[in-house]
Amino acid sequence: SDPTTATHGQWSPFGNLLVEDFERVEVLRGPQGTISGNNAEAGSINLFTRRGQGTPTFNLRTEMGSFATFKEGIDFSGGNESYDYFFGITQLNTKGGMKVGDRKRTKNDDYRNTSITTNVAKRLFNNKAEVRNIFRITRAKKQNPYSSSYDSRYQGPLEVEWDPFTYEATAHIIHDGFLENSLSNQTNIIERFTFSHAPVKWYDYNLGFGYNRFTHGFRSHEVQQGYLLDYTVSRLSNDRLMFDTQHNFKPHRFYTFQVGYALENNNYSTRTTPVMGTPIDPFSSSDIQNSVYFNNIINIKDILVIRPGVRILNHSGIGALAGGTYGLPNVSGALILPTPFVRDSYTKVRSSY
Repeated sequence: SDPTTATHGQWSPFGNLLVEDFERVEVLRGPQGTISGNNAEAGSINLFTRRGQGTPTFNLRTEMGSFATFKEGIDFSGGNESYDYFFGITQLNTKGGMKVGDRKRTKNDDYRNTSITTNVAKRLFNNKAEVRNIFRITRAKKQNPYSSSYDSRYQGPLEVEWDPFTYEATAHIIHDGFLENSLSNQTNIIERFTFSHAPVKWYDYNLGFGYNRFTHGFRSHEVQQGYLLDYTVSRLSNDRLMFDTQHNFKPHRFYTFQVGYALENNNYSTRTTPVMGTPIDPFSSSDIQNSVYFNNIINIKDILVIRPGVRILNHSGIGALAGGTYGLPNVSGALILPTPFVRDSYTKVRSSY
């Protein structure tokens, strides 16, 4: 499997992911903290990037819809027993159709999204090992039609244009003196390199290296008694470096023992720049998470499945991100039996802690 680099909480980019470059989505219900980490208390979602297979294939697609909505995509893929590859680009543009305010005027509700994805793999050692690299970059821009206040001093457009890479902002006028909070940008970069190897029948392992950069920029404004005091451009970002490894031992066909280690280094920063006022001091912080986990899987003919495990996590940081060392025990089980009087039907009883 090749799930996308882990994301969680307020740093999740799910709202801007386009589905065209995904092969499937895997949803695991119930606590998954042993394998997936302490944020998977209620479950986990794995996104699998498309893989190429068969003869080289080239696809070109386009879609059109209301409110000047256009989606274009292009991809190239292929593969065989020795290697596979996928390259895809998708772009979505729409003018939106939201109407707000007493005048029922159609406001600026544009949305733009460009996504570039690659997934390349090579098999080694008589197909007992695989090297895979997944890269994805998504840039999204959303214009908010919120109309907040009227100021007779401004009889034209007043807007902030902001470059999410240089963080430069300029102000100019919109229409009729209505001040609009009109710009939000999000950039998400995901890089994932994995090596997996099954040297013998009863043992396999994998190594993974990941990088994730998530940047969210937005503009807000301050109005007091109908007068514009300032426009503020803000940016928050998270840079995450990851290393993980998992080793699977299968001494018996009914039993699998897993042991793994994960290292995660996060760097957070925020920056707020008033266009007409005094810049606010930026804030930055970081934390490091080291964790080791042990997991047992007992599977008796797919009738009874029991999975006890524990994850030991050390979280070190500064300020509000300071943590400590603690353990996360987890146990789950399922019993699957034929449903009485219903042919080819099964009933599952499951529980987890």
